[in-house]
Amino acid sequence: AMEHEFPEFNMERDLKNPELTVGRIFTNIYDFRVADRMYSILNGFEVTLPKNDKDKAVAICTNNCRWRIYPSGYNRSKVTLQVKSIKGLPDECPWSYKNKSANSRWLSKMFMEEIADHPCMKVKGYKKSIKKKYNLNCTNSQMNRAKENAKEAVKGSCAKQYARLRD
Repeated sequence: AMEHEFPEFNMERDLKNPELTVGRIFTNIYDFRVADRMYSILNGFEVTLPKNDKDKAVAICTNNCRWRIYPSGYNRSKVTLQVKSIKGLPDECPWSYKNKSANSRWLSKMFMEEIADHPCMKVKGYKKSIKKKYNLNCTNSQMNRAKENAKEAVKGSCAKQYARLRD
């Protein structure tokens, strides 16, 4: 790991509740986007990235509350990003119950474990769980897609495990 005095975002540790603070370091734009999405969902606002390059991004609230975050290259790096500034507060926005950031790909990631543990759970059950955990109202079709994606992914990782056993 790099030696610096700034907190570095760690996917395993921080994704459940990412802190977006000035100075925070992200290994790459992908990690930033994942953290930004999770942050916006947990804080009930939708976010869009009008600028989204490898070494510079701008994420803004779609609700025009003037919340903005600017990460850009850390220490002349072309890949590692650091949050340079944050403006506004997203909590001035009304809560977004139909957050577009929570798409079916995101949902299936969040529910991989649950689907692996309860493969027969009805969509209604997952919807309740999402409502409780993230305060989101998802559509049935979103949840069905998420469930299919997660099932495929779980199957894929099982197949991989199985293949490994046979090596």
